[in-house]
Amino acid sequence: MENIKLVLASEIYEEIEAEIDSTSRDSESLKRLLRNKFNFLMKNVLLRTEANYKKGNKNYVLHTERHVVKELLKASLEETSEIGKWFNLNLNLSSADQTLELFNIVSDILKGALDEDKVDEVTVDEWIGTIKTSIDYNNAKSVIDVKNKLDKLRVAAKPLNHEIGLGDIYLSDEEGNRDYVLKNSKNILSDFDTLTLKEIAQQVYVESEYYEILQYLISKFEEQAHQKSYETILNFAEMKRDYESILDIKGSSKISDFADFTSDYSQMHLKLYEYLLENPEICKKIEAEANTSELLEFFKYDK
Repeated sequence: MENIKLVLASEIYEEIEAEIDSTSRDSESLKRLLRNKFNFLMKNVLLRTEANYKKGNKNYVLHTERHVVKELLKASLEETSEIGKWFNLNLNLSSADQTLELFNIVSDILKGALDEDKVDEVTVDEWIGTIKTSIDYNNAKSVIDVKNKLDKLRVAAKPLNHEIGLGDIYLSDEEGNRDYVLKNSKNILSDFDTLTLKEIAQQVYVESEYYEILQYLISKFEEQAHQKSYETILNFAEMKRDYESILDIKGSSKISDFADFTSDYSQMHLKLYEYLLENPEICKKIEAEANTSELLEFFKYDK
């Protein structure tokens, strides 16, 4: 820290207090609130350890980041805003729409600071890259892109939107009652594993069959994604077991014990933690297979 120009976080708190109408809060409670939000920004958004921003009992930020930190902290005081909800863990980031909306707001703040020469381009790019990873922006953007493609498919396939059963043969009796002699029971997915995607697409007769194919593909991708996630976590679990066996510290190791991982790895480990948190049955299954325990704690980021 000594060779880099730093700014006390408390100076930023004082600037914010001077710029806003803080009559609803006393000075100390406002600064305490800002300290909490600052810690959230550093630890949960940027995934920085205290060693990266704390010296003694004081918090610091890089001079180049001063304005961005200030603007985000100010925005977070608006409890009902997207950034305010984000900092209070009240924003549903599993929603692709809300994730993109949040990113666009934060991106506007960063780019606005760049346009005003209050931050350099490198800092903006670093923050945008980190925040994209932090809120899972790329996946959310992909989901929205797929939704948009589906809307275009719906328009393109409108002439195929019917329920006419080609291949159906039926007979009518004298009173007009009808009965099938032959009913078309075509299943668009029956030959899926033996035909090319182009060949399958050529067999589509009605619009609904496009979506049947897409749902089948997505279910296969989901199944494969769970399997790959399982294998990735299992590898870490086995490494954890062996490490604890050597040092005789069963159940008390952390992922950070293995190496000084970069922030990119920290983000990945956080995603593994979130996955296990959301899938406790998978966590138990991996623990049983790897003959280890406390797997969730192993990946948990120390705040």
